[in-house]
Amino acid sequence: MKTTGIKLYKSRGTPLYFQLFEALKQNIISGDISDGEKLPSRRRLMSELSVSKSTAEQAYRLLEEEGYALSKAKSGYYARSESPLNKNIAEPDYYHDEGIVLVMSHHATDPLTYPEKEITKLYRDTVYDMPKLYGLGHKFGEKELRQAVSSSLNNLHGFGTSPDRVIIGGGTEYLTEQLVHIFPSGTVFGFENACFARSYIPVKNSGAKITLIDNSLTEFPLEKLKQSDIDIMYVSPDGQYPTNHRMTEEERKALLDWAYERENRYIIEADFDLDISLKGSEETLFRMDKKDRIIFMGTFAKSIAPSLKTSYIVLPKTLKEAFNKALPYYVNLASRFEQQTIAKYIKSGKYADHCRFVKDFYTQKRNLLKNELKGSPLSGYTEIFNSQSGIYFIISVNNGMNKTELKEAAYKNGVKILPVCVSYIKSKSLPGNLFLAGFGGLTPSEIKDAAARLTGAWLPKVPKSL
Repeated sequence: MKTTGIKLYKSRGTPLYFQLFEALKQNIISGDISDGEKLPSRRRLMSELSVSKSTAEQAYRLLEEEGYALSKAKSGYYARSESPLNKNIAEPDYYHDEGIVLVMSHHATDPLTYPEKEITKLYRDTVYDMPKLYGLGHKFGEKELRQAVSSSLNNLHGFGTSPDRVIIGGGTEYLTEQLVHIFPSGTVFGFENACFARSYIPVKNSGAKITLIDNSLTEFPLEKLKQSDIDIMYVSPDGQYPTNHRMTEEERKALLDWAYERENRYIIEADFDLDISLKGSEETLFRMDKKDRIIFMGTFAKSIAPSLKTSYIVLPKTLKEAFNKALPYYVNLASRFEQQTIAKYIKSGKYADHCRFVKDFYTQKRNLLKNELKGSPLSGYTEIFNSQSGIYFIISVNNGMNKTELKEAAYKNGVKILPVCVSYIKSKSLPGNLFLAGFGGLTPSEIKDAAARLTGAWLPKVPKSL
C-alpha cells in the first residue's frame, strides 16, 4: 500500500494520530485499501509521513478498536472492511420516525442544562484520586453520597432525615423492584391508571399483587383508594405521570390519613423532579408525615443528566432493618465513581445553584409554549392542563378529530406527539383527545415551530364557499 495520498497537517487542532486514523479508515471504507490488504508498517509510516512511533501506534490502535484493522502476531496490521465492529446496528431509532422534524418528548431534557464541565472534572478527579473505588462498595451505597443526599434534602426541602435511612441504587426501576421484597407475601401495591410504566412493570415482574385505580386530570382518586385492597400506594404528588396533576394540600393530608388508618400501610412518594420543580405552599408527603409511613424516591436524572442512573430511597425507620434482612445479598449496581462524583457536586454547593438555574430554564420554555399555543388560532380548540411545573403539560384538543386522527395529522405535519392513552395499563377512563406536550428537549425556535405545525395540523379547515 502506498502512503503518498495521505496528508497530515500539524497546523490543525486535530492530533496527528487521529488525522492518520481517519485517513486510513476512509481509504478502507472507500475500497482504496482492499479487505485483508496489509497496512504499512509503523516504521514505514514514521519514515514516509514524518510522524513519531507513538502517532503510528495510536492510529493503528484506534483502527483495531473500531474494527477497521486486525493485528497478527509477528506480521503486522491488515485492513478489515467487513468487520462487525464497523457496521451500523440495523435497529430502528426509538426517537425517530420517517418525516418527523420535531419530537415533543415528555421525557427529553435539554443538554444546555447538563453541568458538563463540573461533572467531567469531578469524575476525572475521582478516578485519579480514589483508586479504592475499583473495589466493591457498601450495599447501601457510598457513605459520602448518603450523607450528601440527606444534607441536600434537609437544607433544600426541610426533610429532617438522617444518612442511615438513605439507600443508593442503580436506577429507580431497580430500587422499586427491591422494595417489593421487604413486604410480606400478599401485600397489595397500588398504582394510578394511567401511570408510569417503568415503575409499574418492576413491581409486576416481581410477582406482587397490584390493584389499579383510575385517575383524572384534576383530582387524586382518593375514594377509589379507600374502597380498594391496597396496602402500599405509589404516588407522585407534585406531578403524577402522565396527567401531571399536583395534589392539593387537602389531598395530601387525606392520603396520609388513609395510610394511618391501618398498620403496615405505606406510601411510595416518587418525586423525580423534586429539586427542579416549582412548588407552591404544598408540602411533600415526607415532610408532612408524622407516623413514619413514607418511602421517598428520588433521582438526579433531570436535575443533572439522564445518563446518571444513580437514584435513592429514604426509608422509614421501621423498614430499614426489614430491607437489610429481606435482601442480605443485595448488590449496589450504582457506579461508585458516579456516586462519589455526585456527592462532591452536592457538597460543593454548586448543585443547589444549578437546580435553581434548571428550574428557571424550564419555566421559560414552559411559558413560551403556553403563550405560543394561546396566541395561535388553535387556542379556540384547545385547553391546557396541569402546566405548573415539569417538562411537559397536557393539551386537550377539541376540533372533532379522534386521537388517531389527531396523532396522524401531527405526524404528517412533522411533529411527533403522543396521546395520554399510551400510558394506560388497562381500560381507558380519560378522554382520547389528551396529548403530552413535551418541551424539555426543544430549543426556543423549535418550540415556536412545533406550535405552528400543530396549529396547521389541528386547526379545522374552513370549507370553501360555493
